[in-house]
Amino acid sequence: CDRRQRQMCIRDRLTAYIVGIEDSYIRQIMYMRHVKMYTWHKIAVELNGTPDQVRKAHDRFLKRRNDG
Repeated sequence: CDRRQRQMCIRDRLTAYIVGIEDSYIRQIMYMRHVKMYTWHKIAVELNGTPDQVRKAHDRFLKRRNDG
């Protein structure tokens, strides 16, 4: 596999993981941050929140996943 193929494979796996997230708010944050590569500010604008709110929701979700 070349580098581009590996990147596409990783993106596809990440997208599949994100699609499986039940909470639509978290799912949107994860998709915008990790697939679309949006900044916290841009995500906050899209979701009518603040950058800190979306970042903290993201971080709390990941912490719960790692602790659980």
